[in-house]
Amino acid sequence: TIGSVNPTVALLPIELISFTATVINSAVNLDWKTANEINNDYFTIERSIKGIEWESIATVDGAGNSIEVNTYHEIDENPYSGKSYYRLKQTDFDGKFSYAAIRIVNLETDSKPIRIYPNPTSAQITVEGNQEELKALQIFNILGQNVTNRSIITKEADKLNIDLRQLPNGIYIVKAKGNSVKIIKE
Repeated sequence: TIGSVNPTVALLPIELISFTATVINSAVNLDWKTANEINNDYFTIERSIKGIEWESIATVDGAGNSIEVNTYHEIDENPYSGKSYYRLKQTDFDGKFSYAAIRIVNLETDSKPIRIYPNPTSAQITVEGNQEELKALQIFNILGQNVTNRSIITKEADKLNIDLRQLPNGIYIVKAKGNSVKIIKE
């Protein structure tokens, strides 16, 4: 033979003790603990509306190499209303990564509904609501992808005019801080 094969033990990069997502007031607290870390560069918190398309909301440095219990904490100050999903991604110094279990939260809000018209539309919609709701407005396609930056938004007092001509025809979700409204572009 041309050399010998030495059996190696594959070590997991972290030993995760816990990962929780808890709603407190209008924010989501994300907490996790590790018992061991090997070559752990950083953690990424990702969130999703349906658990399909994920977006990164925070990156937290890992301990590198540690045999102690390490506690981590992050806050999502602008979470989605209703049901949403959070997951923890761990990345090694060499770029390899793995995911922890998914956590689901349900953020109920008592905010006033936004009003959108015309719906369906072929070009533009007007969204009326309070300033807090409109400040957090985002537009998602049916796959959960954020397409807000593909729209032209102009602001008036308590309303936004949104030009949707750059978006393909289809169903979209307009999401404000505490509301989600389905619109149809045709």
